[in-house]
Amino acid sequence: MKRLIAILALLVVPCWALADTVTLDSAETLSPPDATTMDWYISKIDAQTKTLAVTYRWRDATDATIHLGSRSDWHIWTCRNIETPGENAECVASVDPWACCTGAGTGTCDGYDDTCFTDVFSFSIRQVDVGTSIGAGLRTLIWNKMKADVLTGGNDGTFN
Repeated sequence: MKRLIAILALLVVPCWALADTVTLDSAETLSPPDATTMDWYISKIDAQTKTLAVTYRWRDATDATIHLGSRSDWHIWTCRNIETPGENAECVASVDPWACCTGAGTGTCDGYDDTCFTDVFSFSIRQVDVGTSIGAGLRTLIWNKMKADVLTGGNDGTFN
């Protein structure tokens, strides 16, 4: 019975208890108010589909959660490997034969390959990495990819 209660207690622990908090170097202007911190956690790692998802939310200077008009204050950033099926020259019309086509012979298919997942998980340990725990190193690799997509240019943050 004690074991069952312990398992149930673990299942009801809110996900925010597992989140890291990042204090932003400068405030992010989302819409009033500005965000000064962000909570985030890795919500999915799928090596088969080469997909990584990070769930995050913004907080203001009073540590209140910022809602941006959706039902949830949590947002998802996705990092995945995407291989372009062809080249712009092969496009027949808009989204034909691929979603990256914008018209006959035009589109965003050329050079569209994204290696985000591989960039994060196919790292090699360098001499400067010796002594860094694997968790902290992986968190930094993910953060470096994510911040370019979710923060305004040049902004960064420090993990608390």
